[in-house]
Amino acid sequence: MNILFVDNYNLNEKNNIILNKFGFYFTRFNNKNIYYLNINEKKITDKFSLNFFKFFLKLKFKNKKTYIVLSKYLEENNSLKNFLEEFLVNPIFESNQNNLYNNDKVYINEYIKTNNVLPKDVKILMIIDRLEKIEKKKLNELLQEYKIVDIYMTNISNDSIRYVNELNNSIGSVVEILDKIPNEYYNIFLVFSKKYKICQNKSSFLLDYNNSDLDVKSNTYLIFNKNKENFKIIFRSLGIDINRFEKTKLGKLYIHASNLILDI
Repeated sequence: MNILFVDNYNLNEKNNIILNKFGFYFTRFNNKNIYYLNINEKKITDKFSLNFFKFFLKLKFKNKKTYIVLSKYLEENNSLKNFLEEFLVNPIFESNQNNLYNNDKVYINEYIKTNNVLPKDVKILMIIDRLEKIEKKKLNELLQEYKIVDIYMTNISNDSIRYVNELNNSIGSVVEILDKIPNEYYNIFLVFSKKYKICQNKSSFLLDYNNSDLDVKSNTYLIFNKNKENFKIIFRSLGIDINRFEKTKLGKLYIHASNLILDI
């Protein structure tokens, strides 16, 4: 079994020479089967670099199962995933472990309780790019508990307007679709958007569904937290910025490969 952390950023300036020349470099943790690959696949274009890369992968990983952990900045890089799958014999990509959609009530209720917010005073603004299935489901869930739930959309469509109008008419809600963040006070911001980032004020609660590391009560986050010192030792030795990797994903990795992570 191997673990391969992959990113396109490094803390060690000396390695920039190798990265610029070949398009990649590897480091290994204490002769264990734990590796770090810093890669710019766009630079691995000449025949020598490509052959060297293939040779190195076959030499180091052979026929062993390899758990691949991509940084949060490479998570949606499908070309890189295909690139690695082409040269590794048995790759297993650790998937993103994000349960915020199901666990959000825990954090919302905690905020309401801690700040003594009365149910009638709860004002929620959903920040979304498109009103699709998961956003519609969440909107309906919220309206069962709270009176004021509005939507800010980065891209308002006629279908979205029609859906909200029909919803308001059918259940008597007063949801508004906004084309800008108003000065009116909202105390809970629920961010589904990947385009728009909002600054949180001290008296409000913001939950970004794209950031799984906010799910601090989830099982995978708690597993990471319990073993974070081991992870820190590994990442520091490999010259990786641990903040570029999702903690919930690292917790999931621990479930699959705890023997390698503990044996340091």
